[in-house]
Formats: sequence, structure tokens, C-alpha cells
Amino acid sequence: MDTLAKSDIFFFITSIAVIILTILGAIALVYAIKLLRDAKAVMAEVKRQSEVIISDIDDARAYVKREGLKLGAYLGILGSFFRKRGAAKKRRVREAEEVESEE
Repeated sequence: MDTLAKSDIFFFITSIAVIILTILGAIALVYAIKLLRDAKAVMAEVKRQSEVIISDIDDARAYVKREGLKLGAYLGILGSFFRKRGAAKKRRVREAEEVESEE
């Protein structure tokens, strides 16, 4: 009878442990489901915002196509201005080096 009492105690403790683990597993599952729902909502917002960004990029592309010739002319003028300054500076540096080498 001593063995029978020990086995009853073992099964009782094991049953309690299984019940506790089941409850903890259910709680963890509930939190996991909440986390996945939040992740789904975040992904939906990211998708909406990426569609807005794509629309903005399409609008910018259309604007550049419309106004590209004007912008190209402005950039050409600015580019020629900066190229002249760079060429003059290089020429001055070369002249200074020639003067130093002659001395």
C-alpha cells in the first residue's frame, strides 16, 4: 500500500504540473496572437505609406519630364560657371608651380 500511495501522490503532482504548464502555454499563445496582430497592423501601415511614397515618386518623375528642359538649361548655366572657376584656379596653381620650379 505504500507503493500505491506514492504513485497516487506522483500522479496528483504530475496532473497539477500539467495543468499549470497548459495554463502558461495558453497565456503565451494569447500574447503571441496579440503580437502577430500588432505586426499585421504595422505591416498594413507600411504598405499604405509605401504606396504614398511610390505615388510621390511618380509625381516627381512626371514633373521632371515636364520641366526637364528648363532645369537642364539652368544646370548648364550653373555648371559652366563652376567649371570656369575651377579651370582658372588650376591655371593659377600651375603658374605658381612653374614660378617655383624656375627659382
